[in-house]
Amino acid sequence: MVENKHFALLDIQDKIGLLRKRWQNLHALAAARKADLEDAIQIHQFFTNAADIESWCKEMAPIFNNEDYGKDEDTSKGMLRRTQALTIELQGRATKVKEMIDEGNRCKQRNIILGNGKKKPKVQALYDYAEKSNREISVKKGTVMILLQSKDKDWWKVDHNGRIGFVPAVYLKTLPPDDEIPASVAVPEKLVDIKGKYDELCTAAENRKKNLEETVEYHVLIAEVGEVEGWVTEQERDVTQTSIAEELPFLLHQLNKHHEFERELAGTEPLLAAVNEKAANLIENGHSKEADIQSSVDNLDRRYDNLVRLAARKQNQLEDKKNLLTFFKNVDECIDWIEEKKKPLLAAETNGDLELVKTMQRNHMGVVRELQAIHGNVESLHEQGDTLLTGQPGVESGVRDKLKDLDEQWSEVEEANEVHSDWLKKCVELAEFKKTFADLGDSLDQIKTEIESCSDKGEDVGSVEALIASHREHYEGIEEEREDIARFKDTGKHLVEQDICEQHD
Repeated sequence: MVENKHFALLDIQDKIGLLRKRWQNLHALAAARKADLEDAIQIHQFFTNAADIESWCKEMAPIFNNEDYGKDEDTSKGMLRRTQALTIELQGRATKVKEMIDEGNRCKQRNIILGNGKKKPKVQALYDYAEKSNREISVKKGTVMILLQSKDKDWWKVDHNGRIGFVPAVYLKTLPPDDEIPASVAVPEKLVDIKGKYDELCTAAENRKKNLEETVEYHVLIAEVGEVEGWVTEQERDVTQTSIAEELPFLLHQLNKHHEFERELAGTEPLLAAVNEKAANLIENGHSKEADIQSSVDNLDRRYDNLVRLAARKQNQLEDKKNLLTFFKNVDECIDWIEEKKKPLLAAETNGDLELVKTMQRNHMGVVRELQAIHGNVESLHEQGDTLLTGQPGVESGVRDKLKDLDEQWSEVEEANEVHSDWLKKCVELAEFKKTFADLGDSLDQIKTEIESCSDKGEDVGSVEALIASHREHYEGIEEEREDIARFKDTGKHLVEQDICEQHD
């Protein structure tokens, strides 16, 4: 129509221009709408991701803020392993948080605020409920909470003062909503809010990890303290309740066992030192249970020191008893020895043979030497007894009785020795007297025989002189024997006077 120069050319051109302008405006509006929608998608995606992170943070917050660190080593270690795993997961979320922050910073509609105006559904606890796992929360009867999810007919997800978890549905009843959910914040505020919650959760996770590590260290230390204390308790019972044996063999066995215990006691010192060092390190590092740790190791040290004192006292008691029983044994052995040596001293029989008597005399000299050794032993036992009386006043009666028995036996053997020694002297004198008698008789008999056997009168002067000379020799021999006979008679009188033999003998 324009090319054909239509009569309404100007009007047509105006219409076409206006239409093109309106089309351009529409195209611009469409492009703007598209950009707005894309921005809306972006911001909705941002808030969706933010809500996901926020929901996860809310779900983790009760776990990381839980102040239950376990009542024993195994429970605490289990909690620590779970916290470490969740901490790794939390650290893995850092990438998503960064992506969300970058996404929020790219949002063009940074100041648009979203809201839904919905009411908060509420529930109230009908009964008390104690949580059984970290996914649950404990509630008291009458507690009012926000209902977050009720898709599962058995377990409802609730929010109680920022703590999110599950409660059995039968424990809850619904309440009418009474307030509106606050409108969502603007993008910048949301970024700050999510970043703050994530940082708080990281701090809570680190604190829980640290507290659980401290709790594990505490339980490990207390377990080691308990192990040593248990050993100390057992040894205290043995040391204080085991009676001391009254017989030396059993006492020596008991003493050997006590020496083994003392070696074991000394071997426990490094373990005790290690426990104290570990406790000192925990306290130095500012452990939260510093007072409990110090109290536990102080009590352990006191009990160990007391056990050392009890062991030393028991050692002294055993040694004292050993010394006493050894003294009694030595005294009894010495008395037996004295009685054994006393027997030959009481045997006073001899046939009067000089050689036999001299043999008996030599044997007696050996007994005398043995008695001298016994006397030294008696004196040593008296010294031991005096030491016992000084160191163990409670044994005075028994020690003095033993020493009295010993002294009586020693006095008897001394007396028997004197009697036997005197008797042997007399036996020697008597035997020598009898031998002299026999020798004199033999000599006189020989002279007499020689005289009687000589019947020759001599045939000439020479033979007569020879006979006279021989006779003179016999006479001189007789005169010599006369002095021996006089001494023999004197000895006989002496033996009679000393009651060594009878007058008629």
